[in-house]
Amino acid sequence: MEQAALERTFDFQAVHHYRDPRRSDEENRAAFGELAAPHPHPYRVTVRVAGPMDPFTGFCVNLEALEAAVENLLDPLRDGDLNAAIPEFRRGELLPSCENLARWLFRRLEGAVPGPTTIRAVRVAESREIAAEYPAV
Repeated sequence: MEQAALERTFDFQAVHHYRDPRRSDEENRAAFGELAAPHPHPYRVTVRVAGPMDPFTGFCVNLEALEAAVENLLDPLRDGDLNAAIPEFRRGELLPSCENLARWLFRRLEGAVPGPTTIRAVRVAESREIAAEYPAV
């Protein structure tokens, strides 16, 4: 059966800031500059999936199921603070970087879409200039 890939993009607004809990406020400002203070981003998340094409429709994914899975993850983040909303960020185990957010989303989407479709990558852009993709291709 022929395979195809599909990308679906989602947008949301959220704030984040960089802070290492092992450092003082002064050390964090020295390390991260103005990014140590909460600041907003218009995030754009692109999810790439792949799977066999339905012989009639050509679809490689149940788009409704994909959208529901992604929206379920993004809804609690919308207009919120990523540092508070994501446990690993809240506990200071990870910084809320594009790379970490892409990995966090990817790991939660694996298996969330009915097979045989697979999640291939998640791309997170926080601006037109900065984006990250997980896993790296």
